[in-house]
This record gives sequence, structure tokens and C-alpha cells, in this order.
Amino acid sequence: MMNKYTQLKAEWEFKREVKSRLIQPGQCKSATQLRKCMEELHYLINDIKKKYKFVPKGASVLFEKYNNMHEKLIYQQISQQNIL
Repeated sequence: MMNKYTQLKAEWEFKREVKSRLIQPGQCKSATQLRKCMEELHYLINDIKKKYKFVPKGASVLFEKYNNMHEKLIYQQISQQNIL
């Protein structure tokens, strides 16, 4: 069982790294940009998991936000192609 201090430290490091390495999902302009952020988030989650043997709660929520935005952009692209 992991102690509370280690969990807080992992969560703090995760948030700090997300802030410095990633663009927020709502600020991404293209599906490609979102895929790159999702890939980087995946690597970050693996690094935190290896280091602390713990995955912060916000990791899956953030990944889901990127995924939802990615799907939305792809749907918009497909819709625009079908209209033209």
C-alpha cells in the first residue's frame, strides 16, 4: 500500500509535467496535434507509474478529454468532407 505522501507527490509531479509538456485539449487545433498530446500523455503516465507505482486519478480523466476532443474533430472533418 502506498502512503499518502507518495501519492500526493506523484499527483503533483503529474500535474506539473502536464502543464509544462502538453497543450490543453480545448486549445488543440487539429486531430494530429491531439494525437501527439495523447501520445505524450501516455508516455508521461507510464513514467509516473514506473517511478511511483501509482497512476494519478486525473490521468484517465485528462486522457478521456483528449480522446473526446479528438473524436469531435475527426467527426467535424468527416462531416465537412461529406458536405463538399
